[in-house]
Amino acid sequence: MVVPPTPENLERAAQIIRSGGLVAFPTETVYGLGANALDARAAARIFEAKERPSFDPLIVHVADRGMLQKVVREVPAVAEQLMERFWPGPLTLVLPRSDQVPGIVTSGLPTVAVRMPAHPVAQALIRQAGVPLAAPSANPFGYLSPTRAEHVRADAGGAGGSDPGWGANGVWGGVHHCFAGRKTHRAALWCGGGGGAGEGAG
Repeated sequence: MVVPPTPENLERAAQIIRSGGLVAFPTETVYGLGANALDARAAARIFEAKERPSFDPLIVHVADRGMLQKVVREVPAVAEQLMERFWPGPLTLVLPRSDQVPGIVTSGLPTVAVRMPAHPVAQALIRQAGVPLAAPSANPFGYLSPTRAEHVRADAGGAGGSDPGWGANGVWGGVHHCFAGRKTHRAALWCGGGGGAGEGAG
């Protein structure tokens, strides 16, 4: 079901998130399939719905710095500088994860990928839900990442003609973004191409 981002629908979507369900929503890059990032069972539903391998970590989306403190243990000075310059926006930082983030979200890694989306609907949904959202792209694993709501609706009807379980939740645009992290003691930056939605899936 595709619905407009009215206050009533945003609250309904937030309730779905708080109850452990999945919601597809737009970001400034692609549509994401979101769940409560602090709920291991909810995160597991993302992997199941997308048929995503468990070794592929999820990106956590936050609305503000206060929410960031729930998901990371520390923010190095270089990350602070990047956040000041590029957040909110399509920059993902790889930082030491806090104990509040379930291991399934990070595929057992000691770090977590986190970003603050600039899209107003993404921001509103995260704030309304009151929790950070774990959200990879809203498509079955291996498919092209969706940049329009109709792409999400088509994918939700599924790979192999089966409904993967998130087609009935709310759906409300796009190139892949950059990752920044640390390799040894130095900062490192990885960027997806600027060619559009066809560049990458997962």
